[in-house]
Amino acid sequence: MGKFGARRKTKDNVLSLMCGCDVGPTRSSPTAALQQMTLKAGYTANVSRRLSLACQYVLRAPRSARETAVSAGYRYRLKQSKLQGKLDSHGTLATYLEHRTVGLPLTLLFSAVVDYSSVLDRNPEHSPTNFSFGYGLRFGE
Repeated sequence: MGKFGARRKTKDNVLSLMCGCDVGPTRSSPTAALQQMTLKAGYTANVSRRLSLACQYVLRAPRSARETAVSAGYRYRLKQSKLQGKLDSHGTLATYLEHRTVGLPLTLLFSAVVDYSSVLDRNPEHSPTNFSFGYGLRFGE
């Protein structure tokens, strides 16, 4: 297995590229063979002091088929809170809220995920849309 990457950061933008390969034996060939290759490209733009927007492209090329994914996200920072969200090409919408309390080393966490992949497939045999909600409490900084 090997990976290499590059990152370019300016005052308001970050561009990153990563390529990785997994090598190992397969059922058809007991000797080492290329299992999967992954290519990732990401871009983050700081729109303002509080708002960041990002996008990522991922290409996975295993021996049998190719899989691609595109995602876009945001991060909005407030004085004591941070709100993040992401939407990807598989139909998953996720949000995350982190709120730090004043005077206490305590952080409240909330997250929600909606999976619309069955709606995007337009296949009536697939399960209905999945919803998940989570919460947490973190002690310390």
